[in-house]
Amino acid sequence: MQHKSLAEGRWAELTFSQQMANVGSEVSRTKNWLIKGNDQQAERAFERCLELIYLTIQFANRSAIYREVCRFKEFFCKAYLEKDINELLYLDRYCMQFAMNK
Repeated sequence: MQHKSLAEGRWAELTFSQQMANVGSEVSRTKNWLIKGNDQQAERAFERCLELIYLTIQFANRSAIYREVCRFKEFFCKAYLEKDINELLYLDRYCMQFAMNK
C-alpha cells in the first residue's frame, strides 16, 4: 500500500473534489508514462490510482458518488489495459474539473 496514511482515515477528511483531483494526478501520470513507453512506471501509477479509487469508494457516503467512482474505475481499468491514450486523456480532463473546484 502506497498511501498508508490516507487509508488510515485521512482520505475521508478530503472533499470528494479533492479526492478526485488526487486520483486525476495518478491518471495523468499513468497516461504520461504510457506515452513515453515506460510500462513499468505506468503500471506503478496505475496501481497507485486504483488504490486512491478504492479509498474513495470505501469512504463514499452517498450512493451517487459510489456509483460514479465505480464507473470511473471501470473506464480507467479498460483504458489502461487497452493502452487507450485517448480514453486516458479524456479521464484526465474529467478529473481536471475536480482539481479546478477544490
